[in-house]
Amino acid sequence: MANCTNCNNRLPFFKVILLSETRNGIKCKSCEKTLKAEKSFLGIINLIGLLGIPLIFWNKEIFGDQSLSLIMAVASSLLLFIAAMLIQNRFIKLSVAESQDD
Repeated sequence: MANCTNCNNRLPFFKVILLSETRNGIKCKSCEKTLKAEKSFLGIINLIGLLGIPLIFWNKEIFGDQSLSLIMAVASSLLLFIAAMLIQNRFIKLSVAESQDD
């Protein structure tokens, strides 16, 4: 699980897995610090999750409209997304964002 680097408080699972290149900040409820994620890591995790989409289209081209193979392709792509979310939550590197106050 992802923890705050300042106070070691556990961060909410859904806030951590929804981090992306554009939304890259979490505010810790315990210490009120804003945490930023390592952007290079987020790109890799997003790529893993997005690998499931071509799997569905590839399946339709190869097997046509066979429902069992399509169900397996959709299930496989969902498993890729879930695996990517769990990896992100477990291995994300967070740091305290520098304040913008002058």
